[in-house]
Amino acid sequence: MKYSLALLVGLLSACTSTSNVTTRALLGPDPVVFEGRYDSGGGIAVATDIREHNGKTMVCGVWSQSDDQASITRGAKTEVLGAGSINLEGKALMRGLGRLNEVADAADYGGAPASCILTDRDWKRGDEGLRPTVRFPRKEIYIDAEDVGSDMVRFAPVVPGNGG
Repeated sequence: MKYSLALLVGLLSACTSTSNVTTRALLGPDPVVFEGRYDSGGGIAVATDIREHNGKTMVCGVWSQSDDQASITRGAKTEVLGAGSINLEGKALMRGLGRLNEVADAADYGGAPASCILTDRDWKRGDEGLRPTVRFPRKEIYIDAEDVGSDMVRFAPVVPGNGG
């Protein structure tokens, strides 16, 4: 019985996946860019756009860590990106941004080599004019470091209306 229940849960999870295919493409000339900052300095930026692919909505994006980021937060990217999402019209197109391509910190991400994830959302007339949003939740990240012991760093979105 337990085996059947586990199999059923696994099958349902596979059927409700929000993304199926990952490919590479260049971001368009004017991607949406959202940033979050650590209170210890530096932060993470995510640049994204959407496009149509075989009648479905495809999300393309990159992320970067700022050059001025404190060394103690370099490893926190997994936790921060894992909690982020890319949304369109208030609904998540994808959750967990760690699958996006990491690029160098830049003033402009247009044309950057991006990871593209095909979603289950049908592309609709008028979607070409929509801009996705990125959500980073506020996070308290506990970091264990030999030289400073245990420390807490706060991460928060800095773009108005981004995150919560």
